[in-house]
Amino acid sequence: MVAAIYTRKSVYSDHSDSIGNQSKMCKDYLSVHFAGQISDSIIYTDEGLTGANVNRPGLQRLLSDIEQGSIQILIVYQLDRISRDVRDFSNIYSLASQNDVKFISVKENIDTSTPIGKAMMYVTVVFAQMERETIASRVTDNMLYLSSEGWWAGGSAPVGYRRERVKADDGKNHVTIVPDPDGADHVRYVFKTFLDGNHTISSLQTYFKQQGIRTINGKFFSSSQIYSILSCPYYAPAAPEIYEYYKNMGCQITDDRKKWDGSHGVMIYGRTTEKSGKHRLASPDHWRLCAGRHEPIISVSTFLAAQEKFGRNKISKRSKYPAPLLKGIVRCTCGRSMSVSRKKKKSGGVSSWYYCPKRVTEGVEACRVGHIKCDILDEKVLSIFREISVDEKVIEKYLDRPNNENYESTDQLKRQLRSEESKLRNLSDSLSMTTGTAAKYIIQEIEKHDRLASEIREKLFFAADQDRINSVQAADTKRRLENIKKIIDNIDSFSPDELNAIAHETIWKCTFDGEKLQVFF
Repeated sequence: MVAAIYTRKSVYSDHSDSIGNQSKMCKDYLSVHFAGQISDSIIYTDEGLTGANVNRPGLQRLLSDIEQGSIQILIVYQLDRISRDVRDFSNIYSLASQNDVKFISVKENIDTSTPIGKAMMYVTVVFAQMERETIASRVTDNMLYLSSEGWWAGGSAPVGYRRERVKADDGKNHVTIVPDPDGADHVRYVFKTFLDGNHTISSLQTYFKQQGIRTINGKFFSSSQIYSILSCPYYAPAAPEIYEYYKNMGCQITDDRKKWDGSHGVMIYGRTTEKSGKHRLASPDHWRLCAGRHEPIISVSTFLAAQEKFGRNKISKRSKYPAPLLKGIVRCTCGRSMSVSRKKKKSGGVSSWYYCPKRVTEGVEACRVGHIKCDILDEKVLSIFREISVDEKVIEKYLDRPNNENYESTDQLKRQLRSEESKLRNLSDSLSMTTGTAAKYIIQEIEKHDRLASEIREKLFFAADQDRINSVQAADTKRRLENIKKIIDNIDSFSPDELNAIAHETIWKCTFDGEKLQVFF
């Protein structure tokens, strides 16, 4: 039998059992309860990932192998290592049951073969989910309380501030933020340059690069860093004008307007939200603001002027011009996605060019790839499409995938395994009727064929996995071929935006080094 050992350590806790300990406990359990029955044990690991969802690479590989019939036993140190969500756990357990996989949890030691055992298993998972949600709720409530009291709720201080621990009137130690002189001057300079120079975010990034002005950490400014500074509420005084500004945005103000007298800075919580490990700006109705305990470093008029300028600089995201075929697809060899610029012709038309934004903002020393007409690169890709539409086998030249054909077929390996198992049965029968010296040689033959059978099982496991990969890749290639034919057959009837959208689905990687275009599907 093949046993799967699943281990997980959550990013949210430093006290959960280590990956190594979980694996050892599972192996020890198997050696005691399944002595001589386990032909192979495979460890699937997810370290630093929460059990709140199933978006874990190790778990997904495990589930795929269970579906392929490669696993006979699934063992975990503790039930909540698999999942802390009842619905997800139920789905995983059902998948294991449907594929005749025995499920074992070492710590709980629950017998799932009985109705009461299954009930106890689900009760345990329910409590694990409740514990996770309770901890998350307590953390959120504590953060909200600290913010509503004007204290710093955690994390790195904004640029221009540093954290400082102080003793409050209630005798407890809390954290606040205090201006860092050099950092505060740095922030004021960014605001002043943005307003006095009549800059946009993009042009200010270019200006800072040209003037050699860098961040506190000594790196060139990015547009997102500049926007983060200019829109940061902590810098502004908690004054009546700022109160009205955020109130009109639909934000939640958690304290009395009388406290907004301008003597302290603005404290905010809930401005960002985390999803799939990425922080994003939440909608203003989720923001909670109050008067903080820290000193503001930007005046009311300066802060509001910057916010007003953002409003004036907003433009429609809808493009005035048709999208080139490779817009958002082609990348420079420096790693940046190439942007599109347009120049008006004397005849009244517009010419479009791909260019590297890193070269524009950081100079030739950062990237040496020059701009090129969109039509030139687009036509190169279309010529590849035409070539493939005539002969489908041509697409093999543009598939950037490992060659998975150098392995024995599953049918061939299954025949070999059946042969070895048949030999083992015959040898075992012969051994039962043999005594003396001959038995010694039969045992040696049994050991030899048992080793061969184990090796074949390992190859069979690998071959089944490769069959699955090849099947997925074949289906993916077929879909890309259909898209290529769709573009070539309907190139005159599709709009440029439609062609660009289909190209996005078809092209996996596309890079330009200034001379050569590389395309992979």
